Amino acid sequence: MKKSFRFFIVIMGAMIGWLWFWHKRYGDHHFHHVSIRPFEINGRMGKRLVVQSILSCEPAAAWAKVTTPTLLAHVSRPLLGFEMRDGSPLPETWQPGVSYPLALTGLNFLPLGNHEITVVDIDSEKMRLQSDEKGTLVNVWRHLIQLAPYENGQTLYIDQVDLEAGDLTPFVSLFASLFYRHRQRQWQDLAVNLGS
Repeated sequence: MKKSFRFFIVIMGAMIGWLWFWHKRYGDHHFHHVSIRPFEINGRMGKRLVVQSILSCEPAAAWAKVTTPTLLAHVSRPLLGFEMRDGSPLPETWQPGVSYPLALTGLNFLPLGNHEITVVDIDSEKMRLQSDEKGTLVNVWRHLIQLAPYENGQTLYIDQVDLEAGDLTPFVSLFASLFYRHRQRQWQDLAVNLGS
């Protein structure tokens, strides 16, 4: 087994362990819906993950944050870190049709290889952001963020991820399931400060 693959398995195991502990501590009561199921991607079996939660802020306030890369960095901490590969700062807003080459770190210091986010579409009217992503660890990572008005001036926030990582798909999908719950808990904390 290659040294880099063993390193990845150890790091992924540590991160899944941390997420699992965190999940058990806080439970699923923060979520409106969570599912993960087999999904065919480009003729190969992958997974489709859907995580939904309710944010205690207006949709427009949440949408203004969705379109900023700094929000990605904020809600991913402390588990994952993202930096531009060339050392330049993250842009102020995502731009459709642009690819962003990133260096990915675990726990903000362990190198996890390259990751590239290509923003496919930003639809402000429907409050949808679609990206196609790939990297050292995954072949396909299609991420759709969608917001919708919810009762009492709140926001229904949806992450949908279609992913495929070859033999690593079960590990990566488990990590993604826990990671997106972590992200949405971070979102819920942020939403309190955005007001309703």
